[in-house]
Amino acid sequence: MGDVMVSVVLEKYGLLPVEDEPPADVLVTVFNEDSAAHAAETANRLRQSGLRVILYPEAAKLVKQFKFADRLRLPIVIVEGPDELNAGVVTVKDLRGGTQSSVPFDGVGDTVRQMLASD
Repeated sequence: MGDVMVSVVLEKYGLLPVEDEPPADVLVTVFNEDSAAHAAETANRLRQSGLRVILYPEAAKLVKQFKFADRLRLPIVIVEGPDELNAGVVTVKDLRGGTQSSVPFDGVGDTVRQMLASD
């Protein structure tokens, strides 16, 4: 109960910290168990290129994963479903503007950086 009162007082006087920046640049979704290893590889590749990445922790419906990204205010989501894996591409969705594009695996880091720079 005391923690609630502290937060009420801090809020009243405008002293609560405000997070202006999302915790990551991109969310890599896990479409199903079969694609989980490839999603982890994509997340690691993006991290090595200097991007801040969250890998969704389990296979779940994409709607749930997109809601997670929205709650955290993540600007970009990467989807690697069976169709994308078979075609050698990923779908990169910009949640800020609603645009999306399919890009080759090797070009995903550059595409994400371009999308982030256009903000």
